[in-house]
Amino acid sequence: MKSVLELKHWQVFLTIIFFSLLSDIIPESFPILHAIFSLMTMLALLLWPLSLGYEMHQLLPPKTKLSATLFILNGFFIIATLSVSAVLGEEISYSESGFKAIPVLYGIFALLHLFAFPAKVLKSLELNRKAHFSDYAGDFFLFLFWPIGVWVIQPRANKIKEKMDVQALLAASDTRQN
Repeated sequence: MKSVLELKHWQVFLTIIFFSLLSDIIPESFPILHAIFSLMTMLALLLWPLSLGYEMHQLLPPKTKLSATLFILNGFFIIATLSVSAVLGEEISYSESGFKAIPVLYGIFALLHLFAFPAKVLKSLELNRKAHFSDYAGDFFLFLFWPIGVWVIQPRANKIKEKMDVQALLAASDTRQN
């Protein structure tokens, strides 16, 4: 199976569009099928930044290590929340206040973190240092606006993967020569 870092931008875009079109084609008179394909669309939208952030995190040099634990937990939280909502057939809406609003506020944070972390890792790899928010703010918004973001971010991720592959080949040839 191909790594998400090796996928071309048009492959990611068409995958997401494919599931989106399937969820639009299925009429709401078939609620189970409609819920399944709507969930698949949301998963395709969320799995792209989740897998991109996870795979790019593995490429970070030791001096710029970032913790991916919260990122992965937030990703699973968002996916689980959407999956439960789709299975129960309920739309996500909330109108509580006080302490009852804390799960919703955490959900908003988790969703934003799901897009911010891969943007930070991408910029950290490009700058070869730990990126600050001012460095990756534009990439964060590109992740939020996925149709444009896929076409801009995925080629940059491809370049990083190619650069890392070349460095690995050079390192392997140096060890063979010694």
